[in-house]
Amino acid sequence: MTTDPRSANILQEVSTKLSSGVKQIEIEGVSPEIFDSIPKQQLKEVNRLSKLTGVDVSMHAPVSGMNVSGIDPRSGFSETEREANERRVKDILLRSHELNPDGNIPVNFHSAEGIPGSQLLPPE
Repeated sequence: MTTDPRSANILQEVSTKLSSGVKQIEIEGVSPEIFDSIPKQQLKEVNRLSKLTGVDVSMHAPVSGMNVSGIDPRSGFSETEREANERRVKDILLRSHELNPDGNIPVNFHSAEGIPGSQLLPPE
């Protein structure tokens, strides 16, 4: 089950979801603004709740405005952009680590956000 991606109050979201008996919760930090506004204390409290209830927690990293490959669909590859996004990934991983400082948690990234896929044309 996932938390509401529009809410930075993940503690309330997780508490509500736990009452339904779930065993795995993904924190939806898909919006960079929402992810950045989640208080560190709430991440620590979610860790405590997960220990008390035996629930596994994962994190969905922000997707908009971050392409970890360094490729911009409009301007192509940029080493500067790639390095900036690499620092952002490190920051996301460090913040996500608060959800389980004694172990590891899955963190979901989209590696090619905004890059169009190939187009399949119907046979002639």
